[in-house]
Amino acid sequence: FTTSATCPTTRCVWVGSVCQMAPSTPGCWVRCPSECLRRQAASWVPSSSRWMQDVYGEENLNAGQDRAVCEGRRQQDYNYWCGSSDTFTYFVPPVIQAPSNPGCWVRSPSGCPRQSAASWVPS
Repeated sequence: FTTSATCPTTRCVWVGSVCQMAPSTPGCWVRCPSECLRRQAASWVPSSSRWMQDVYGEENLNAGQDRAVCEGRRQQDYNYWCGSSDTFTYFVPPVIQAPSNPGCWVRSPSGCPRQSAASWVPS
């Protein structure tokens, strides 16, 4: 694939100038096409050769649950931290298990401010 227009949209993303396989495991993923020049290579430093899961962002900033945090704030954070401008973040939403008990269930992904309830509640 030579352009972003020819990169398949299913399971692939255009990163820098290359069509890459997208991560499939839930979480916030980071890749830095121009490398993270301010930091020495390590498993917790993004690179151009592999996707890195943003463990810090997931544990401390909810980046594994919130697409806006992953693809907005964390991308900006890594650009600043790495001294780059092309950091790419990719959000894979968590898998939500449906209730196994019979009945009518309601799920409100953005929460229910007037109720303190679990993810799934019987209706």
